[in-house]
Amino acid sequence: MLDELGRAEHDLWPVPPLSVDLLCRVLTSPAGGAGWLTAAWREALCAAAVIDLIRGSSGPEAGVTVEHPGLRRALRWLDDHLEEPVTVNRLVEVSGMSAFRFYETFTETLGTSPKDYVLRAKIARAERMLTEGDDSVTEVAHRLGFSSSQYFASTFRRYQGLSPTQYRRGQ
Repeated sequence: MLDELGRAEHDLWPVPPLSVDLLCRVLTSPAGGAGWLTAAWREALCAAAVIDLIRGSSGPEAGVTVEHPGLRRALRWLDDHLEEPVTVNRLVEVSGMSAFRFYETFTETLGTSPKDYVLRAKIARAERMLTEGDDSVTEVAHRLGFSSSQYFASTFRRYQGLSPTQYRRGQ
């Protein structure tokens, strides 16, 4: 059923691939030895996936229309500079908007904070780099502008529910 959801016509309801992946991972993971920590992990992944499904996609490339030209400019810049340390202040500068207006427009349009959006975009790029490339996890972390491989790994785990190494092995 989840595979069908992932392949469904996206014009009716955009389905974030991350949500489908999270639900598949939770539903196919073995329940054996499921202590309270494993149960909490499974519940958190399910909740994150369901929230994403309800909210719809969180990026302009997946069906959200970004009408504000400053916000479009900032998102294009972000996509071109994702492999650098990116700050929200830099996105505000690129947008040409005031910081207050940028945060308000960003959150209203994309349904998440600029910092969360940047981290999600970096993790999505990291997924591709880990599955399609030969770079080590540390090299991926540095290529994406993370200050350390430890920070990258903890961020990756927060969004994916497993470490970058585990993710690579599972592919």
